[in-house]
Amino acid sequence: MQQESTRPLRLRAWGRWVSVVVVCITSFFVHGGAPAVSLMEARNFVAAREMVAGGSWLIPTMNGELRLAKPPVPTWAVAGLQKVVGPTENLALLRLPAALAATLLVLFFWGLVRELTRHQSGDADDPGRTAWLGALVLASSLLVITTGREGQWDIFAVSLMVGALWLMVKGWQHVGHASWAWLAAAGVVGGLSLLSKGPWLCTPFFFRFC
Repeated sequence: MQQESTRPLRLRAWGRWVSVVVVCITSFFVHGGAPAVSLMEARNFVAAREMVAGGSWLIPTMNGELRLAKPPVPTWAVAGLQKVVGPTENLALLRLPAALAATLLVLFFWGLVRELTRHQSGDADDPGRTAWLGALVLASSLLVITTGREGQWDIFAVSLMVGALWLMVKGWQHVGHASWAWLAAAGVVGGLSLLSKGPWLCTPFFFRFC
C-alpha cells in the first residue's frame, strides 16, 4: 500500500526533472551556433585558443599579451573543451560551456528555492512545486537565455554564486560535521564565481552602503 502511494510521487519527480531538462536544452543548446559572435566572447575564444596552443594556463593571454582584465574560469572552460575536441571554430561547441553553466544556474536555483520553501504552507500538499515552477520560469527567461547562449563571463559568475548560496543554505540547515562540508563547498564554489567575473561585481554595493 505504501509502495503504491509513493509511485505517483516518483513519477511526478521524474516528470519535473524531464520538463526542466527539456526547457534547458531548448533554451541554451538548440541552434547554439546561430547568433553572431559578440566582441566579448570572441576575446574569450581567442584567449582559450592561445591557452591550448601552448600559452599560460595560469594567466590568460590574448594576441600574445597578458589578459588581466578578466578572470580565467570561463577561458579555462572553453580551453578545456578544445583540449577534448581539438581546435575548432564551431560556435555551437565553443558556447557549450556557457550553455552548461546556464543549465547549472537553473538547477542551483531549483535547489536553493527548494531549501527556502521546504517548510512553507503553500508546498504542504505538493512538496517542491514552487521550486520547480521557479526553475521553469528562470530557464525560459529572455535574459538568462541570451546570456546562456553566449560564451562570456556573466553566466559563469551568476551560476556559481547561486550554487554557493544553495550550498550555504544547505549547510545552515544541517547539524554537525555535515554542515561544515556544505559550507566548505559553498566557499569553494563562491571562489570560482569570483574567478569568473571578479569581486568588482560587488563594488557598487560597497560604495552604496559604506
